[in-house]
Amino acid sequence: MINMIKKINQVLVFLVLAAFLGVSAIHAEDATVYPTLPGTSIRDYSRPGIKIEGDKAYPTLPGTSIRDYSKPGYKIDSE
Repeated sequence: MINMIKKINQVLVFLVLAAFLGVSAIHAEDATVYPTLPGTSIRDYSRPGIKIEGDKAYPTLPGTSIRDYSKPGYKIDSE
């Protein structure tokens, strides 16, 4: 149950980031987005980020910008 909640949270964060960056309609520049500590702009190194490459997004290893190949990536569809 906890893993399902974490996965849902990751997908929701990804969708919000994708909407914010506008990558659903056009291809954004490559970027890496990291979570911050609540109420601050300080990067939370204990949690993974999201690496966006064109129309694909991948989770990163916590505290790095290295893609985590043990987890699935996401394809951003534009309609």
